[in-house]
Amino acid sequence: MRKYFKNGVVLLLAAFIVCLMIYGVDAATYTLSVNANHRTQQWNRFYEKSISTDHMYTVLHSFWGRGCANALKVGNSECGFQMFRGHGILDADVNLVGLNTDGSLKLNWSAFDSIYDAGKAANMWPMLEVGFTPPALASGTATIGLWYNGVSPNETVPKNWNTWMDLMDSIVHHVENRYTVDVVRNKWYFEVWNEASWMYSGGEGGYQTLYDYTVTGLLKADPNIKVGGPAYSAPSSVGGIPSLINHCLTGTNAATGTKGTKLDFVSYHKYGTDADATCGNGSPANAISVNCFHKKMVDIVKAIPAFKGELINDEWGPNSGIMTYRDLECCASFVAKTIHLINENGSNYPPPAMFGYWALSDLYEENQNNTNRYTFAEATQGIFLRGDPTISDSWEIGKPSFEAYRMLHKLGAWEVSCTGGKLTTDGLNAVATVSTNNDSLQILIYNQYDGGTADPTTVDNVTLAVDSVPFAPGKIRAEHWVVDYSHSNAYRPWVAMGKPPKPTATQWAQLKQAAMLTHFDSVATPTLTGKSWTKIFTHNYYSVGLIILTGGNVPAVSPASIPVFQSINVTVNGKNARFIMPFTGAYQVRLFTTGGRKVMETQASGQGKNAFSFRKIPAGTYILQCATATKTMGMPVFVER
Repeated sequence: MRKYFKNGVVLLLAAFIVCLMIYGVDAATYTLSVNANHRTQQWNRFYEKSISTDHMYTVLHSFWGRGCANALKVGNSECGFQMFRGHGILDADVNLVGLNTDGSLKLNWSAFDSIYDAGKAANMWPMLEVGFTPPALASGTATIGLWYNGVSPNETVPKNWNTWMDLMDSIVHHVENRYTVDVVRNKWYFEVWNEASWMYSGGEGGYQTLYDYTVTGLLKADPNIKVGGPAYSAPSSVGGIPSLINHCLTGTNAATGTKGTKLDFVSYHKYGTDADATCGNGSPANAISVNCFHKKMVDIVKAIPAFKGELINDEWGPNSGIMTYRDLECCASFVAKTIHLINENGSNYPPPAMFGYWALSDLYEENQNNTNRYTFAEATQGIFLRGDPTISDSWEIGKPSFEAYRMLHKLGAWEVSCTGGKLTTDGLNAVATVSTNNDSLQILIYNQYDGGTADPTTVDNVTLAVDSVPFAPGKIRAEHWVVDYSHSNAYRPWVAMGKPPKPTATQWAQLKQAAMLTHFDSVATPTLTGKSWTKIFTHNYYSVGLIILTGGNVPAVSPASIPVFQSINVTVNGKNARFIMPFTGAYQVRLFTTGGRKVMETQASGQGKNAFSFRKIPAGTYILQCATATKTMGMPVFVER
């Protein structure tokens, strides 16, 4: 026994027995085997290409009291999202389109530019979804029946196609002048409408005419930009996408009378709850169904070999509509499993060019109304909680799905052999990756049951055996994080609080702490005598874990922390205020009105006693926020007036 104790085996066996005693003999046992020397394929980050933002004006401001510009920044820095897409860039709240007395366009670019400037500031470029009909150009008053900033957008056919094409031409000229031709050609996409079967009065039958006139107007400014559509829901995509492809290849362009219309990509939507004749009736958080439908769309597009464009899914998630699955740990394991499934389909079914999760933030207005101003918006579709506009510590608190994306962002460049899990059925599985230069290994473990109805407190037993560790023998560092029912999860504590619709500042602080990515156990720094490493642990149903192994001399590869802003109320008595930050290093400073409107934001670095003077600030009370790059600053901010 002493020989085995020296190797640590007795301790591992004891832990395993304790787990059986606690959780019962019904717990499943998995043995995951990783061969770090056997690279199988490059890890495809298709899931980072885009994210959705509800309707576009929420980038600047929402009914809930603030916008999601900062959520874009966090999504880019923490999850790697590269593009953003939302509805209604032509809606009344953006106020882009008016008419002069002679019927010509009268364009106000202020809000339009601010939206895309915010994207640029977040290092993200747009999938510019053309829609809906600006009131000044509408042929009627019919609306889509969804609530955006208190108004339902117009869905009618434009009353004058020539004016519509002039608008498209003007948009492309404007954005190319502002962001450069090269950027717009290579980093922007222009998508015609959204789910026209029920969001356009012309319906699917009139969509191709809308597409022709829209694309003709866009290409008048620049024939080299990327254009496409139809952004149909799953049921409509089956017939609508091949119909659009064939029309664009051989049909008559309604705007020009010539054959064909440019089509660089086709787009579809699929949620776990969507029913489909091939992929089943669907259920919440159904990864198998989402992957099945993607393969179906690949087959449909491949059946038209003359089409050489991209296939894009720019809306997906565990469900459409209002369901609590969006808040729960099952959403995290659903995200992880769906992405892994699609990456493992093989060359016959490559991943979509984009896979845009819907949506970024609970600053989300589609299915709300103006009497529901709750700040913890249960069952809303973002990966960030909405928060309270007057409590900055409540902003950009991540749900379990956000932490899943953060973990996925930390995976390496190459997938390596990982066996022993369940990929195409319910249960536990894992994917293992290695960095390009072999200095770190990442193992993502998830335990997913489609439908979201299994018991999240059920626990399985896992033995993970990693062979051919590239930086062994020697000292290594092993870190293990987890998202599940009781870790990295703000929803369960909120329920325990009694589901307060408007949490207090103290409650928000508790929820923020509960949501932060949590270590499964202590960081281990063993010394390997060979090239193998083993760990025995437990994993709940509906959980995602991430283990990162690095060499002993390599810094920890922890998921990057979100800056934690310290907030203080400050009163400005005069026109100017001088803020002194008595700490060193990089930091951020933000100033808000008490109503949540941002007055300014800046970033700087220094050696302490740094001062900023903000001029022409109206007298009043403000919220001043300061943070270092990774933690709350340790000293107060001094304010001189």
